[in-house]
Amino acid sequence: MRRTTLRLQSLRTARTIPAWIGIGLTAAVLLGSASQGLPPFTLVERWSVGVFSGDKRFEFGNIEAMAISEDGKYVFVLDRLNGRVAAFSDSGVFIGSAGRHGRGPGEFQYASAVVSRDSIAMVIDAATGRMSSWVVRGNSLEMKAEVSGTAFLETRAACALGGSLILLRWSAGKILHQVTTDGVVQKSFGLPFTQDAHPMMGAATTFGYVACDRRQRSVYVAATEVPVVRRYRENGALVWETSIPNMHPPVISAVGAGIRYSPPQGRDYAQLVASLFALGDSLVVVQFGESGRDIAQASEITQVTTLVLSSSNGRVLWQGNMLPKLDGAHGDRVFAHPSDPFPKVKVFEWRRQ
Repeated sequence: MRRTTLRLQSLRTARTIPAWIGIGLTAAVLLGSASQGLPPFTLVERWSVGVFSGDKRFEFGNIEAMAISEDGKYVFVLDRLNGRVAAFSDSGVFIGSAGRHGRGPGEFQYASAVVSRDSIAMVIDAATGRMSSWVVRGNSLEMKAEVSGTAFLETRAACALGGSLILLRWSAGKILHQVTTDGVVQKSFGLPFTQDAHPMMGAATTFGYVACDRRQRSVYVAATEVPVVRRYRENGALVWETSIPNMHPPVISAVGAGIRYSPPQGRDYAQLVASLFALGDSLVVVQFGESGRDIAQASEITQVTTLVLSSSNGRVLWQGNMLPKLDGAHGDRVFAHPSDPFPKVKVFEWRRQ
């Protein structure tokens, strides 16, 4: 288990963009004062599944992502290590799973994202550039279709907005790409998180999180190694950008044809963004935590600091370390996949304080 000590400081309205990011902005950049009291919402655990060893239906290897169907009936879990996607009911009953490692139809080489539209789970494979669609039929999960396209290659994260998908990937100087479910790019937007001219730097800073807000027709995005959250409108216009206070990101530098990650000066560790999602009709949740010494390969953050932002202007409403690591939300449900001491799936009901 990794440990981290985070000292929470009072937040100031002044905001300075770190020089190493080098972003030019035309929209509002906000950092408001935040309460250090109780978080603005509480969590009530509804169900949890996962075993260390035994029933293979509940034995997870490395949960890469989760999604809840639009009607709230199904929870889809993408297990990258085991090369499968599993479906559970809204009460935690196992329905079925499908997939295996490979490059053939219905197989996963490097499954990086799962998105749900209606009651369909769409799994994106960043290595093969394919997206497979899976539908619940009775007590099984069956593949409905599979499409290939360069738009899906090296996709870091994805979400659904209307009839399209929003993909987080570095391509042609942009980080966000709106595509059809057939893989046709409709538009690209979003400046990179760094303006370093090195060809590897743009790609290195597009590992991260993207969340679609259907109510506000907006997209939120954050890079794992950069202490910044942005909100874009559906048309690609930047609404706001907010820095993440008290986060100590790694220093990223180009070395020859590669990239080097180093802890910030004077520290033995760096901190990474660990999750980002919209909550209800007015909140955005972002979390960060210690990466450990192996910065580039960090895959588990067990202790996190949570920031709750206003979705309208990006102002920080609350910051603290009282909440567990969370992964996303849909309606009145919040889901998570803790991995200590073994991977499991948890679903909570959230309530405003």
